[in-house]
Amino acid sequence: IFFRHVMALIDLGPWVYTAVCTACMLAVRAVLIKFLFKPMAYKMMGFTEGDELTKNGKSSVMKLEKYLWHTLAYVILVSWCGLLMWRNSWGFSFTAMSHYPALEDDDPDIPLLQWTYMAWYCHGFVESLLVDTGRSDFIMMVVHHVLSVLMIAGSYHSAGHRVCFMVCFEQDLSDIVTYVAKMVQKVTSDPETQKPINSRAVSIQSVGAIMLSLSWLTCRHITLGIIVWSLVFKIWNDPFTVYMKVMLSTFWGLQVVWGGYIFKLTYQQVTEGYHFDNYNDSDMHQKES
Repeated sequence: IFFRHVMALIDLGPWVYTAVCTACMLAVRAVLIKFLFKPMAYKMMGFTEGDELTKNGKSSVMKLEKYLWHTLAYVILVSWCGLLMWRNSWGFSFTAMSHYPALEDDDPDIPLLQWTYMAWYCHGFVESLLVDTGRSDFIMMVVHHVLSVLMIAGSYHSAGHRVCFMVCFEQDLSDIVTYVAKMVQKVTSDPETQKPINSRAVSIQSVGAIMLSLSWLTCRHITLGIIVWSLVFKIWNDPFTVYMKVMLSTFWGLQVVWGGYIFKLTYQQVTEGYHFDNYNDSDMHQKES
């Protein structure tokens, strides 16, 4: 019965499935935020439902809602991706990753997971239009989502799913660390001054910032860099190779820019005991303590 349901989903085709799944994700997001993540965010920030929140307070709650939703989603996605790679002999192998078209791979989860990732980043594009327009890196965020959808779609149509899943897996791992670190920073900071609430919060935020920098360096700079570099030596007359070189190189470039900024924030946090994220929190105002 389960297999028949899986095949029925595959029969929808990539774009119908992606459209339906995107709508479902947006609907689930709305329900979870209203009934679960918003109450959790209020409690984590020390607010109650009757409080009259300032602009910074509302922004902090909205960001925590997003961080909780994304953490849950990435835990599910990275678990699915990890299990798929684990049960296939080509999983977690840089050598096997570069083999395509891998037409011999017939795991039914392969197209479903690719299309689900496409839906997730389509959802992310819509979500950015709803909640991220105030960010100074809004355009970079939108480009990131568009690139992700195009790369995954390209990998599907060219049977390049092995490299697709390797990239998605290592990106998802760093995303989980990123959102946990952001949540820790939010709940241990004063929403008005954006500064740590006490000396213990300074230490906790420093540890979180270091963990974030290490995960970003390991996953998004080194591992993704190795994947991009491995494609450099592939022949140029293969359309998929050329396509992935351009797309992945651009994608990696975005990670390098973001990573450089994260390393700067981490240095400030460790040396000064405080940092302000002018990208993610550019819609918030700092008030003197």
